[in-house]
Amino acid sequence: MAPLDDLLHSYRDSAVTEREKGTYFERLARAYLKTDPIQVEEYSEVWSWADWAADNGWIQKDLVIDLVAKLRNEDGFPAIQCKFYQATHRIQKSDIDSFISASVKAPFARRVIIDTTEVPCSIEDQTSVLVRRGRVQPVLDDNIGGGQTQSGKRERRPSGKWDHEP
Repeated sequence: MAPLDDLLHSYRDSAVTEREKGTYFERLARAYLKTDPIQVEEYSEVWSWADWAADNGWIQKDLVIDLVAKLRNEDGFPAIQCKFYQATHRIQKSDIDSFISASVKAPFARRVIIDTTEVPCSIEDQTSVLVRRGRVQPVLDDNIGGGQTQSGKRERRPSGKWDHEP
């Protein structure tokens, strides 16, 4: 079993509720977005929804947006939803409808889904709103399991790319 599989399995085993399991995964996704060298080039900061909402005058209740990032080289904030599903789950439009509705309003410039599934989905085919999807398995396996060249520098392998990049 890969190190990421072990970590996700421990989240599933130790969480008492679905909400707790989701919180574990959101924290992992946030840590990844804040520390991965490639993601740091994209985002200058990443907040939990509650923290970002409090700082920006939004209602703090869970709005199906889990994280908010600040784009490093342009204006705007990507809204991020973290989906901690079984590897075999196929993400459907109905899984993200509320997220899309909440994130098409300003100041959100992008929508990002970070998920644990290993099944291709066709979110882009089901909605007219552009959604970037990052499957956590190939991306985080690069970080947790290595992803370094012989020179010691980390390089993004093809398996670590987002499924859909504009």
